[in-house]
Amino acid sequence: PYLKVVNYSTNYRKSMKLFRIIMLVILLSFSNIFAQKIDTVYISSDTLKIRQISLTTPWLYHSGDDSSWSKIDYNDSDWDTLNSVIFSDEISPEKWTGIGWFRKKIKLDSLLINKSIAIRIFHYGASEIFWNGKLVQSNGTVGSDTSSEKNYQPNNIPFVINLDSTLINTIAIRYSNHKS
Repeated sequence: PYLKVVNYSTNYRKSMKLFRIIMLVILLSFSNIFAQKIDTVYISSDTLKIRQISLTTPWLYHSGDDSSWSKIDYNDSDWDTLNSVIFSDEISPEKWTGIGWFRKKIKLDSLLINKSIAIRIFHYGASEIFWNGKLVQSNGTVGSDTSSEKNYQPNNIPFVINLDSTLINTIAIRYSNHKS
C-alpha cells in the first residue's frame, strides 16, 4: 500500500495564502467596478466577437434641449440618471417634458481603434445621435412640440460608426416624443 504523510499546517497555510490573494483580486475588481461612473460602458473587441452589448442601463439624462449637450467636453456632472427604457406612466411630467438628452461614456478597447461598430436603436418618437459631438444618425425630426416633431421608428436597423483612435467616447442622444 501507498502511504503519504502530509503536513497539513503547510498545505493549510498555502491554501489560505492563495485564498487571500484571490479574495484581494476579487475585492479590487469590485471596488474598481463600483468606482466607475454609472454613465460609462466598457466595450472590448473580445466581447463584441461573442455578443452584442445592450445600453439599456441608466444613462445621464437632462430634460429640455440645448445643442451644447452634444459636445464631448460638456460638463454633465449635475445631470440626473434615467433608464433609457421609458414608460410614460412611470415617469413624472416634471422629469419628462417631451424632449430631453441622454449621455453615456463609452470606453473602447484599443483593439477597436480605426474599426467600425454597428449600433441599433429602437424608440417611438424622434432622435439625433451624436458620437463625440458629431451627428452620426437622425431618426425622424426632433421637435420642440408635436407640430415640429416627425416621428420615426428605427426598428433596430443598424447604422455604422467608424471609430478613430479615441478610447473614451461620448454618445449623446437628443430625443423627443411629445405624444408619450
